[in-house]
Amino acid sequence: MLSAMFSRLRRSLILVKDIQKWQAVTNDCLSVNSKRCKSFYKHKPWPNDWLPFKWERPEDVPGYFVTDDPPSTEGMPKYDPNRLQPKFEAIEELKNAPEDVRKLFTIGNLPRREVLDLIVSEVQKQFQRHVYDDYSPEIKVVRYTLKIRNLRDILRQHPNSARFKRLVVEFNGKRKRWLKILYRTDKERYDRLVEELNLMHTPSPPGFSETERLERKRELRRLTAQYCENIRKEKLNAYHEKLKSEQVKFEKEKEETEQWIAETLKKFDLKDPRCGEIV
Repeated sequence: MLSAMFSRLRRSLILVKDIQKWQAVTNDCLSVNSKRCKSFYKHKPWPNDWLPFKWERPEDVPGYFVTDDPPSTEGMPKYDPNRLQPKFEAIEELKNAPEDVRKLFTIGNLPRREVLDLIVSEVQKQFQRHVYDDYSPEIKVVRYTLKIRNLRDILRQHPNSARFKRLVVEFNGKRKRWLKILYRTDKERYDRLVEELNLMHTPSPPGFSETERLERKRELRRLTAQYCENIRKEKLNAYHEKLKSEQVKFEKEKEETEQWIAETLKKFDLKDPRCGEIV
């Protein structure tokens, strides 16, 4: 009877010790300074202050602003707000109508979306292959380009619009795809389109999947190789300048030496070993 009681007591003490041990472990993991929970530590990069150049991580630019359009092209293209809308240009009465009445039928009285559609229809006429061309790669690129520039201008005013951000990224991806197709099928039209729309598009080389991720070690290795190459070029240029400065002295010494050789050969009636004749 006593042995059974002692065995139960012993088991309960062991259980209490195990519970206390696990509590200590969990409490250590919850503390930031604990050595057991290393995931709380912030891993700092190796210092590179001893390098002869400095590298800083560039600021992150939002993806909806990473397009092939220069900042000067943002917004709506220039247009005349006092011009009549195309559907009212043939009406003779509006030409002699009062200014207040005529203003109701001008482009400046249209909402922004309709103005953009009107500008798109006018710009795409410059790149149409025929009168009914609405689906060629050039026309699609023109539409996406004007829409992207308009949305980027709106995002400057409303930076928290998630819908416009998504549309810019979507249109930019589609435009890149059509530019890639146009570059492979018709290089001349691609060059004309990029030049007239003022795009900073660079076609990707064959087999190119995506850009490399920006990493600190890779950039430091690249800058180190570039720094060593610059040192090598500077030393070669300095040595080249040194040889050029000594060239005049060398030519003068060469001329004096050749003159002395000629006089010596003539004095002793010797043959010139270069041509075998008596000098």
